Amino acid sequence: MQRACSIGGFLLLVVVVAGCSDNERRSAGGYASTSQTDTTASNELGEMSLEEITEINFSSGRGMISLEEGGSDDSYLLVVSASNTTSGNYTVQLADLSLPSSLIASDHLALSSSYFSSEDPEEAEFHQFLGEIAVSLPDSDERIIQQSSLLSGLSKGPSIGDKKSFNVLSSMSSIARCKIVTGELRAITSNLLVYVDKEASDNIKDDEIEELALNFDQNSIPLERDLFGNESDLNNDGYISVLMSGVTNGMASSGGIVTGFFFPGDLYSKSASNPCSNEQEIFYTLVPDPKGEFGVPITAEFATQNILPGVLCHEYQHMISFNRHALLGEGKTEEPWLNEAISHLAEDLCGYGLENYSRVKLFLDKPNTTSLVPTTSPSLAERGAGYLFLRYLYEQQPKGEAFLRNLLEGNSSGAENIVASFGDGEFADLLNRWSLTLALSELGLTSDSKYNYQTPFKHSVTGNRSGICLRCDAEDGRGTILKGPAMAEVDSFPIAVNLNATSSQILIVSDPPSSLGIIGTGGPNLTGTMLRLVR
Repeated sequence: MQRACSIGGFLLLVVVVAGCSDNERRSAGGYASTSQTDTTASNELGEMSLEEITEINFSSGRGMISLEEGGSDDSYLLVVSASNTTSGNYTVQLADLSLPSSLIASDHLALSSSYFSSEDPEEAEFHQFLGEIAVSLPDSDERIIQQSSLLSGLSKGPSIGDKKSFNVLSSMSSIARCKIVTGELRAITSNLLVYVDKEASDNIKDDEIEELALNFDQNSIPLERDLFGNESDLNNDGYISVLMSGVTNGMASSGGIVTGFFFPGDLYSKSASNPCSNEQEIFYTLVPDPKGEFGVPITAEFATQNILPGVLCHEYQHMISFNRHALLGEGKTEEPWLNEAISHLAEDLCGYGLENYSRVKLFLDKPNTTSLVPTTSPSLAERGAGYLFLRYLYEQQPKGEAFLRNLLEGNSSGAENIVASFGDGEFADLLNRWSLTLALSELGLTSDSKYNYQTPFKHSVTGNRSGICLRCDAEDGRGTILKGPAMAEVDSFPIAVNLNATSSQILIVSDPPSSLGIIGTGGPNLTGTMLRLVR
């Protein structure tokens, strides 16, 4: 039997933290290998007395939990994760090991969800495409040539109303397809030039642009430079340009919308192989479009209050990351999932994280099939997972700002970068600890800060909510209600559950057998946690 449920009515007796023992961490990635053997790690948990902490070890993807009296009439919260960072889908069986035939699972468990939201696959493919461009761009000798300081000094400075032609990518799959857009300079700050597509000039007012530009210039840019480092200035003009264009709105054809992007090709010379380069530091955003002339209708108020402030913070991190990793570093860009996670966290830290809640909701509805570390550009649900994971590590690290700086300073990328920058535990340990936090945070079942997100607070500059809650009204202007991660109740065995790489299954196990087996097939590197609950 299985059904979706909440654990708010249970009383916590004990937290059991699980993972692979040190001598079992072997094979690629440093974690326990899963060969096809009969080796099963035994875990004698007994009665699991109050606040007792016990590891659940897995050997070759198998673990046996011995409970006194078959767990009595108690229920247990069980979180099982696959720490494999390569793509894969696994079956995990829960079985009574005292019955040999029980190893043949008779049923597959499905998590129910009351909320589904359509993702825009085109946008995910577009960001994947941009990531691939970043890897294949020319060597450093083809970067745009800096202007001399003499010529820069003699040049006329920018003025409001100036017109300039830009090449704007119009395809999600080709860097050779772009439209020429005339942009009008509508705002100038000490660091920023904001242009608006002449075809949409009436869609946004001057005071809306000025407020957007000043908030970004005075608050977000200094914060991100302090956290992540500086962007490049290859054209030596001292500015970051932003172009708000309907071309960006219209890039998606599936009913979705591209809110903004950073194109690394702009930092390389215009050429036959890179014809759309603007040879400067620039990123692109949508433009308000209340009548839907360019794509999905979007009001100026929603664009300027909900979307654009976060987009500016988000894309700016990508620009800084490319400079730190690719231009100043050894040419290796950050993996897409972590690059996006950092950018989504940047939105939050700047005080503009409202849009993260809808992505988090998508992840919480399907934690067992949403990989934290996807091998391609992350989907909206995977972005929600990445943001939650990085937010958790940032809060858990006493020197959270130093942790973020480390992510952009080293030569590592992806999971390896996380481990090196965080400095406390292997990736499997961090994944396991975070997965338990998803199940427990805000329920009052434990006061241990290791298993709770910090309480959200009002951002000192923007007044918006900063931080994350997993069970709340998001108040994000979209009507998003968060109810924690989907979980299901199991009270009969055997049962089989599906698990993607770097994802977690959260289960309520009622009246388990005295010898509860957890058996992964297909090569998962399993970690897990178990909490005893009583009604």
